[in-house]
Amino acid sequence: MLSRIAESCYWIGRLVERADYTARLLDVHYHNLLQNHPSESAQLANHLVSVMGSVSSSPMKDIDHAVNFIGFDPSFSGSISDTIFQLAENAKGVRDTIPAELFEAIYATYVELQHTYFGDSEYSNHELFKWVRNRCMLIHGIVDEAMARDESYHFLNMGKCLERIDMSARMVAVRCAMDDDAPGWITMLRSCGAFEAFLRTRGDTHDTKAIIEFLLRNSRFPRSILSSASSALASAQQLSENGEGIGDESDPRFALGRMCAEIEFTSIADVHDNLLEEVFKLQRGVMAINKVMINKYFHHTNAIEWRQ
Repeated sequence: MLSRIAESCYWIGRLVERADYTARLLDVHYHNLLQNHPSESAQLANHLVSVMGSVSSSPMKDIDHAVNFIGFDPSFSGSISDTIFQLAENAKGVRDTIPAELFEAIYATYVELQHTYFGDSEYSNHELFKWVRNRCMLIHGIVDEAMARDESYHFLNMGKCLERIDMSARMVAVRCAMDDDAPGWITMLRSCGAFEAFLRTRGDTHDTKAIIEFLLRNSRFPRSILSSASSALASAQQLSENGEGIGDESDPRFALGRMCAEIEFTSIADVHDNLLEEVFKLQRGVMAINKVMINKYFHHTNAIEWRQ
């Protein structure tokens, strides 16, 4: 497979997941922060923007300002509008590789977003974020049902899983800025799409350690960090040439295997007591794996300079 195609498939997986999680995060926190005092709302809105990886030139005035910036500001590369635009551009580059239904779903999402939000629409923020989540779930469903389990699928799956780990860590980082109470943890569970699954499994939303363990390493919940890392490791194993053994840190299987082992055997009490540091550790791990993927599979060369 050409490295260009592999990289586009990888970023399709990441961008779909980024749009999905960003819509979930904004939808849940928008309604919760509206109930706070304006000064507290502005503080948490600025924290939300910083957690999403943006350095805004001006501080956020309130949650509406933050939602419009993270959701639809074209100058912010992590916004929903820019993410879906980049998703459509990557899909066009691999149109002959991915299923036609997948390309149509991605491009229809981009076109409809332009007409829905940037046109003369009266949709509320909640309706728009729900629409983004539904479109992302549709794309995931087409990937699962219509895509052959070849190299393009495994690159896409690795991108999806790594972005899921990164976005889950960002959501916990937002939670760390709130008071240590049950409503704050419920907000985080809803942001991760894990609230109902957790209630059916454990039921006690006051048990913070149980919530952390569920999101971190519940093997039956596909959005848990351990499930995502394990799925990415399985795809990395399929991408290895001729079943070669795991080498050094230049092999993505090495970093993914280490991440899975650390998550599986870590102490939940230690994670609870050092939650923010553990979040940063996960983000650094995702960045390291992403760098390894770029160095191993996505080869970039300088443009040829022809002699006159």
